Amino acid sequence: MSNSVSELVQNYFDELESALKLSSTQRRDMVDEIRGNAIDKIADLCRAGVPEADAVSQTLDDLGSPSQLAQSIRQESPPFHSPVATTLRGVGAVAAVGIALYCGLAFRASFYGPSWTFYIGLVGVFLPLVLLLWPKVVWRVNWLFSFIPVAVVFAAILLAATLGTNYSENLTTQPALASNKTTDLSTTNSWIQLSILLCLAALTGYLLLMVQQVRQRKIVCGLTLVAVAIIETPFLIEEYLVRNLVNQVSAFQKRNGTLPTPQEFSRLPPPQLLSLNSVDYRPSTSTSAFTLSMDRQLFPSHRIIYRGPVGDFVVTD
Repeated sequence: MSNSVSELVQNYFDELESALKLSSTQRRDMVDEIRGNAIDKIADLCRAGVPEADAVSQTLDDLGSPSQLAQSIRQESPPFHSPVATTLRGVGAVAAVGIALYCGLAFRASFYGPSWTFYIGLVGVFLPLVLLLWPKVVWRVNWLFSFIPVAVVFAAILLAATLGTNYSENLTTQPALASNKTTDLSTTNSWIQLSILLCLAALTGYLLLMVQQVRQRKIVCGLTLVAVAIIETPFLIEEYLVRNLVNQVSAFQKRNGTLPTPQEFSRLPPPQLLSLNSVDYRPSTSTSAFTLSMDRQLFPSHRIIYRGPVGDFVVTD
């Protein structure tokens, strides 16, 4: 970029930075983001054959004058932006992440296998908490336009979950009613779960659109994916090892025509990272059926159970 053109761009963004009524950090981050996008656009125009001076002029014209652009950036940091409040919000964000991770791990331990509904629910809870508490997020509009929808959606979800629970309890305490309403209960619960997932998915998309800086969107999405991986990985590994052990029992039965005895089972090569001492194996003496169970490593109060020879894995507590 020639000196005269470079000076023109620099002067534009110096004026923009002065016109933005934000903290110095937010001003710098915002200007760096817009400048980076503008330079990328200028480069694209130059590659398309547009002269450099014309590309710069067109890009800055599209942005508008610095004062107009500053006014159009109707963003406001959350109302708590003093150094102490910012520190507290940072600590709160870290605490919220820790609590969300623990709750996610505890909930994941209660069922077997991957579940896309669990992933949507986890992302729909984790991402809003991080965005609302993260001190440096720059919003397109006032922070309350993001906080209020989150509060409303979470309150609606709690209300729907409470109503669903009360409905189930009423059926449980009235056997005559329950016998006629079992299908209705299942349908109602399915609609409640679907509504909750749709609300969380819509909320997630809305919040990401409300974040001004693309870089911050990428960071929070990356953190969310890391959180999902942290929660899901240990359980996927554990469930793979249990399936491997069930396959060994089935393979032994095919080779020998009978199930292994508990003593023979104890001599099977254990899957890596799994001790057979933690597995409860119970073969049937009269049939080819067997039961294999194991406590969750992270949450021993939950137990994986498989009833063979053909059965499903279930988790009990």
